[in-house]
Amino acid sequence: MKKLIFFIALINAFLIILFLGHQFNVPDTPCYVAGARLIFDLSGKGDCGYRMIKPFPLILSGLFEKITGFDAKYGFFFQNLIFYFLSVFLIFWIIKIVFKNEWQAFLGTIAFITAPPLLFYGLSYLTDMSGWFFGILGVYLTLKLFSEIKKRKYLSFVLGIIMGIGFLFKESALMGPLFFGFYILLGNFNIKEKFSILFGGMIGFFIPVLISSAIVYKYFHYTFLTWYKFNQEKPYGDYYNLVNFLKAVISTLYLYWLFWGIGFLKILIDFLRKKLSPDIFRFTVASGLSIFLWPIWSYPLNRIFYLSSPFFIGIISYGANFFSKKKSLLFIGGIWILNLLVSIIYSYFKIRFLWFLFGIPYLLLFVFFLKKDYPNIFKNIFKKT
Repeated sequence: MKKLIFFIALINAFLIILFLGHQFNVPDTPCYVAGARLIFDLSGKGDCGYRMIKPFPLILSGLFEKITGFDAKYGFFFQNLIFYFLSVFLIFWIIKIVFKNEWQAFLGTIAFITAPPLLFYGLSYLTDMSGWFFGILGVYLTLKLFSEIKKRKYLSFVLGIIMGIGFLFKESALMGPLFFGFYILLGNFNIKEKFSILFGGMIGFFIPVLISSAIVYKYFHYTFLTWYKFNQEKPYGDYYNLVNFLKAVISTLYLYWLFWGIGFLKILIDFLRKKLSPDIFRFTVASGLSIFLWPIWSYPLNRIFYLSSPFFIGIISYGANFFSKKKSLLFIGGIWILNLLVSIIYSYFKIRFLWFLFGIPYLLLFVFFLKKDYPNIFKNIFKKT
């Protein structure tokens, strides 16, 4: 299964590079590149503003240019490519740990790498992929070490350091510590143990963050408060309104919302019947609370909302698993092709309504192919487990 996942991820990366590589340069790229060069005093350096407070991607890309002589933007690409493959396997293991189903984990992994934000921005000359990776890493380590933390509380400190380092790549990595905190609070620990574990994680998290912040402030005079004020004051006008918010939410998963809806309905019904697995309950709540991080940014974008990918993908995989293996693979494969096709066309022509133009025929086919399965689907959703 792991070899198959790697092969599919490799094909997906190749298609992204081949058909979407022309749009890897985005408006934020020149600033990132200038900041990376500034750290190593390279030609073309420039003040990257508040982005200097998250220095690790800049350091890696600047070091890449200094050593190889190639443009620092390719340093962002290569680190994103590494984080992409690492995230693929982490998502697989997360779903397998929580839902105890390898096929479901496989379906979720395919959905993860073929969702619109990853197709369009995952390998671009940005830092979003690193933020998603460290958020996912925080979720995985919390799940993996959950049973050991009670015995070896120093693990929470180590985990905190790792998540603090991730935060210095991209602020969207806050998904990790948020998940860790609420997963521990929902765990079967007493109050004293919860406090001890969370305190250790908090101390570990702030050590790299405070050290880095002090250095950045000394040399560049930027702080996280500077970043937050910039986010809130930048003149986006009425960009953050209900219509644009809904557009961003819909485009985060596009047709995968079908499977998310089915999966969430099943989780909700099992919860109301008090039949929901404790692991699934803790995972859903702790990961779902990440949506409250979205307002930190003053503009709605699907690549920001995708920091909640563990929450999205876990439930999508649960919904997709209600169908036969053949049909679930067929449906997800169809969405993969549609997402890639629409992303390619949009990258050239910026035609937004294509998502709906291509989505309607898919929905009709979805309804047609499942017309004989409706009784079984609803039976499985509403059955008492």
